[in-house]
Amino acid sequence: MSFYTFITIKQDDDELRTIVPSVLINKQDKQMIRNEAINNVTYWEPSAGNIVSGIIQGIGATNDLFYDKQKTLFLQEDDGAVVVVELNRYLLHSLKQHNAAIGDFVTVTFHGKEQKNNGRSFNRYTLVVDKVASTV
Repeated sequence: MSFYTFITIKQDDDELRTIVPSVLINKQDKQMIRNEAINNVTYWEPSAGNIVSGIIQGIGATNDLFYDKQKTLFLQEDDGAVVVVELNRYLLHSLKQHNAAIGDFVTVTFHGKEQKNNGRSFNRYTLVVDKVASTV
């Protein structure tokens, strides 16, 4: 069984969280992990048809000047890069509905803006969660 530690990273008004194995982490190591996490994170800015996929590494929230906290998902791609996906209500609901957890493989597809019958526009996404096989 592996144990993990959340390390909260604050930069300006943004709050990021990353997961690290729970070995004895001293203060110097924590700072190094924080610096590395801040420098290696990119934000997904999708256009219609874009797909991002990876292993869930954690969740976080950013504070926006004009809006409330924005929930975010940290995905580690195949090449090791960590991508931050901003979560809307649909994506949050889908993650909960699929009981997504750290270590699960997630694919998010952005289909573009669509319009409801009442004329309001929204961003259409689909989310697929591949659960990690649990060992007992």
